[in-house]
Amino acid sequence: IDRAEVPVIIDCGANIGIASIWYAQRYPRARIIAVEPEPENFRILTMNAANFPNITVVQGGISDRQTRLSLSNVGDAPWAWETKESNETGEIATFTIPGLLDTVPNGRPLIVKIDIEGFEVALFRSNLDWPREIPLIVFESHDRLFAWRGTFHAIAAALVGTPRDYIQKGENTFAYSHTLAPTSPLSPSP
Repeated sequence: IDRAEVPVIIDCGANIGIASIWYAQRYPRARIIAVEPEPENFRILTMNAANFPNITVVQGGISDRQTRLSLSNVGDAPWAWETKESNETGEIATFTIPGLLDTVPNGRPLIVKIDIEGFEVALFRSNLDWPREIPLIVFESHDRLFAWRGTFHAIAAALVGTPRDYIQKGENTFAYSHTLAPTSPLSPSP
């Protein structure tokens, strides 16, 4: 990345900000945009991010278009909030990846982390030029929680147009672009 460019990391489903803080410490020149729809999680995210000037917190959901969402938590776990499209009646606004990238002057995409509890299908149903511009996409598939929704399929179908290596670590899949990532993360540094 050119020194004049600002690396941009978008943390979709930031929860209380643990990943955003890790990114802020690991990439101090980067602008981290932490997106979280759930009000209590967002409140804690805002407090946790307060000491990191390179984190911008955004209360809302992430989608392929601007719309409205409703939240539900049938399992009553603090990390298991599910978003559902509600158009005009939803209490939560959505943002798009390209729209968030455009908010950073001279920004250059670096990482998009996606952990949005099954809403991946909506994120990857249209408006799919952005994945080709992202060197690293980190995602958590939620097929185990939402059977027959096809969350992994929706993500994979959108990413196959760009040659990538897919590395699984825990619940996360790391999708490294062959053309945009400077070197393989598994090979020794030059």
